[in-house]
Amino acid sequence: MLRVCTRRVPLARCLAVSSSRLNFFGGYKVKSSRDRFEAGGRIGIETMVYEEKHILAELISFYIIKAASNEELRKNADLRMDWVTTLELVQLHVEMVRERLLQLDLDGELLMDQISRRVVLNMEQRKKDFEAATKVLIPTKDALSIISTRGHIYERNIAYTKGFLGSDMELAESLWTYLAHQEEFQIEDDESEDALIIDRYFNPEGIEYLVHYVRKNLRLMDEKTFMDFKLAANLVDTDDEKFTAIQRHFREYVFNFVLPEEDPLVTNREQLETALEFDYGRKQDMSFFERIGMFGSSNEAALEKEVNILNLRRDELELYLENKDRLNLFDQTGKEWKRKSGRIWKV
Repeated sequence: MLRVCTRRVPLARCLAVSSSRLNFFGGYKVKSSRDRFEAGGRIGIETMVYEEKHILAELISFYIIKAASNEELRKNADLRMDWVTTLELVQLHVEMVRERLLQLDLDGELLMDQISRRVVLNMEQRKKDFEAATKVLIPTKDALSIISTRGHIYERNIAYTKGFLGSDMELAESLWTYLAHQEEFQIEDDESEDALIIDRYFNPEGIEYLVHYVRKNLRLMDEKTFMDFKLAANLVDTDDEKFTAIQRHFREYVFNFVLPEEDPLVTNREQLETALEFDYGRKQDMSFFERIGMFGSSNEAALEKEVNILNLRRDELELYLENKDRLNLFDQTGKEWKRKSGRIWKV
């Protein structure tokens, strides 16, 4: 049973409910003051605080654009290097992410709306940069309608969902329909006047490559759990290169799209969980300016000797955190999230 949080309950999860309409029009300040509730034992994207969902949407939209811009993917799939193909690839990756986020264990429908909005804004800026660089205006009908018009989005959503859940032949048909480049021309004959002919290019090896690509990444995304998304959204601002490498590896594992010929990354989730706990513990011994990186930590050398963050054993961590507050990612509000990330005066 959900009830409004009028005071801080230490053992409860006081988390923010996402509202895409309210975020867009009213802003986070209005939403955060009203949409607080105790989430009980619920697991899902909507139990995350606003800051986590914001970072999650930014990361996923970045990796969607990155994957759609992969020249190796276009080369192996025999796809054109043009604007329309870029938009079609973007929408394909959006539908792949949607297929995973809308599953019951994640419940990320509202997050998907935020991701789609960020993708459209990113492509709008890329369109302006492209036109400024080439001095060529992209026709209005080809500009962004594929990823921003409801009719085009629903059409592709239905076709790709059918392919995702169906056979490889059905998936190949959907990919060929939207990604195989085409030429339109008109012919005149005795039976019909000005008949429109659409000539589609077909490369069976390229379509087969795309089928393998989609199937592989759908399988890899299905392996990602709610805790993977939760941990990836809890980034720590630090100048510690070892810690940064651990976080970067885990983000690549969770969000990156993998080509058929590439080996997927192996998760380092246990190492990241240990590193987050250790980082939260050591921040309690730092001043505010040390935590934000303006000054080096006064006991940094002692910490390096005491604990190696890359090879941290559980017994060493327990000993180090013996008299310190422990990190709990499931007992936090937006303010707590900032506090645990070292973004305000006191940890």
